[in-house]
Amino acid sequence: MCLLASWTLGSLVFLHPDFNQDVFVFNNDIRWVYCCVRAISKDKLFVFSSLFFYGMIREMQTEHFLTKDDYTIAADYYAGTGKSGVLLLHMMPADRTSWHALAAKLQENGFHILAIDLRGHGQSTGGPNGYQAFSDAEHQQSVFDVDSAVEFLRSKGAEKIHIGGASIGANLGLQYAAKHSEVASVVLLSPGLDYCGIHTDIWMDNIKPNQAILLVASDDDVYSFTTVKTLFDRSSNLPMREVKLLTEAGHGTVILQKNPGFIDEIVVWLKKVDSRPTTQ
Repeated sequence: MCLLASWTLGSLVFLHPDFNQDVFVFNNDIRWVYCCVRAISKDKLFVFSSLFFYGMIREMQTEHFLTKDDYTIAADYYAGTGKSGVLLLHMMPADRTSWHALAAKLQENGFHILAIDLRGHGQSTGGPNGYQAFSDAEHQQSVFDVDSAVEFLRSKGAEKIHIGGASIGANLGLQYAAKHSEVASVVLLSPGLDYCGIHTDIWMDNIKPNQAILLVASDDDVYSFTTVKTLFDRSSNLPMREVKLLTEAGHGTVILQKNPGFIDEIVVWLKKVDSRPTTQ
């Protein structure tokens, strides 16, 4: 209601014949909109300004937190209304913004969402290009970023945790889930059997029956396509595992750009996981 009122007021102001738009700035980082409208009459100069939050439901907030090895991680947090949270881990050379479309859709469905810049990427320590000089060992330390991100989500009221990852982010997500059986599910976009020494076949063997797995790859990404088939075969003990094999859809979050309808499928799948009895 407040959002509607703000937009309505702004529209009326702009349409008034005595008003000229002076400034309209949209800041993608914090989603604030600043409108400054100047009204000129015969004898008076009025400056009307309105500052309001885009969405009025705190669509997205930029957050920063420390890992246990003192890296500062930048993240976008989308506040949810439920008790489930989704952590999103990007691919290389992308950053947290590559998840925006999925994050927004998940938020609409009540999930708390946290999309982070892994160390060496984006606005996190060492970013945006520090990852290019990382050794395999340094990439593997990104698991500390995941640790702190999950803690952040829990601090926001997320009692059930899901992880979505793309490429190396998928490998990191699977590794974390294998070590933490309380993670409800993992969505893996274009995982690899080995990215920077993070081996998915080993970690898949440690996923518990109470955890769900969604494996996704495209046929034009041969390495991930083969990896997904291998991981699916290795996860036959899991009651809830699914595979999605696409055609000419690309790698990682490019899949979501080329197939925007697949975003809805991910949302439906995560809601199905949430609906399962906790004892399953």
